[in-house]
Amino acid sequence: PDTPKTPPQPPRSPAAGVPASASPDELATADPLSKSRYAKYLMGQRLLQKPPGALDKATIPKIDPACGKSIEELIQGYRCAIDRGFQAFAAVVGVVVAAAVASYLAVIAQSRD
Repeated sequence: PDTPKTPPQPPRSPAAGVPASASPDELATADPLSKSRYAKYLMGQRLLQKPPGALDKATIPKIDPACGKSIEELIQGYRCAIDRGFQAFAAVVGVVVAAAVASYLAVIAQSRD
């Protein structure tokens, strides 16, 4: 039977780092990088519920606090990595297609003899 999916339940163990009596709002804001799946779920829901213009340039940091690089530099590096990966994939596909065509032509040439 097709049953609707329910969101994950809040953690109930002290090992999760959040008290069992914490409200969903407290779970979501306590530690966004915690291992609480419910807190991550709530944070994601809040992000999805914001209107498209809610994240303006003032709220996005210019420098990544984790590595100290500018956001533009990180995005540029990401795009370059994607381009390199796509080029490598295209090269592999090209070699495989070329080998397949060569073997097909060899089989046809042998069958004519």
